[in-house]
Amino acid sequence: MKKLLPAALAAVTLGLTAAVAVPTLAKPAPGAARTGSQHGQGMKKLADYLGLTDAQKAQMKPILQDARQQAKAIKESTSLTPAAKQAKMKDLRKSTNQQMMGVLTPAQREKLKDLRQMQHAGA
Repeated sequence: MKKLLPAALAAVTLGLTAAVAVPTLAKPAPGAARTGSQHGQGMKKLADYLGLTDAQKAQMKPILQDARQQAKAIKESTSLTPAAKQAKMKDLRKSTNQQMMGVLTPAQREKLKDLRQMQHAGA
């Protein structure tokens, strides 16, 4: 299942090489739990890459915290089928992405779009 951005978004963001130095978000080993510090480092790299202001970082923080809480609740739900969980996670990613895009400037949105395209091409 795809990660939120950081996974996200994140999420999200995750392992890129390019002519220009592009931040990468460290991926934990398969099956390993991701710690808060790993997530924080990835978000710091993404914030630095996009050139987020302190105000933007403050706006992003509750969006991402809420997304993580909702994702955890979906994953831990015993009343949802795997297909329903997948659909809810997809909706959550879409909603989180829309909220994040509302915080970014047009130039930052373009940089994030380019970064995602590079990640998908390398995946």
